[in-house]
Amino acid sequence: MKKSFSLWLVLWCGGWAGLVGHAQPVPVPNVIFRPSFLTPDLAYSAGMAFRVRQENSDQHYLVTAHSLFGPAADLDVQMTSADIERMIVAAVGVSCTDPRSVVVARRYLPLPDARRADEKGSDKDIAMFELPARLGERALVLDRSVPLAGDKVWLYVKYAGTARVGLEPAKLAWISDHEIRYLLENQTVDLRGTTGAPLLSAEGTLVGMHMGIFTSKAGRKFGYACPSAALLAVIDPSAKKLPSVLKDKP
Repeated sequence: MKKSFSLWLVLWCGGWAGLVGHAQPVPVPNVIFRPSFLTPDLAYSAGMAFRVRQENSDQHYLVTAHSLFGPAADLDVQMTSADIERMIVAAVGVSCTDPRSVVVARRYLPLPDARRADEKGSDKDIAMFELPARLGERALVLDRSVPLAGDKVWLYVKYAGTARVGLEPAKLAWISDHEIRYLLENQTVDLRGTTGAPLLSAEGTLVGMHMGIFTSKAGRKFGYACPSAALLAVIDPSAKKLPSVLKDKP
């Protein structure tokens, strides 16, 4: 009897550990969008955007990449933050999970030192617009913990040319204040058009904003992203990062 019970306990614990090891965030609907940017003369679409809010705040923001206001979106020149503030009259997002759900953001938050991701990092590749408050609207929440190499993360994306959305798993490989990089689990995935997609923790909080992929000398594909701390610095410059007790334990 004891032997049978012990075997059952081992199998049960092993199964539970497997479930924990493979835990992933539950995708929230109507928080990722295909954005269009409107000027007085034209509109264009590029990349992705997402809805986010600061913890314990009712103010929501539509966030995307600064680089989508330039050659990355087939524009002739890269706009500056001042150009965006002057020329973009609205950012419109069509939900990737329900096309009937549309958001319109008009007020751009100036980021004077905004720039495309480069050799210095991705932490300034940010374009953010205030969204009007609507009762019941859900949003991603910024992850206030300190990410560690080896943490598992997920890209929440809409696949180019399809109506499908999905979570692409990856593992954090390199972290700095200016950029985070992650090894994609699916090395053949097509991530065209996903600049500006949210990178999530297992709890579903926002770890960063995806910028693109690169291939290492060994032939492995990595993603790179603007850290969530850089987004928090735009929303609330006085905010401090709060390290996670769980993640900081040896």
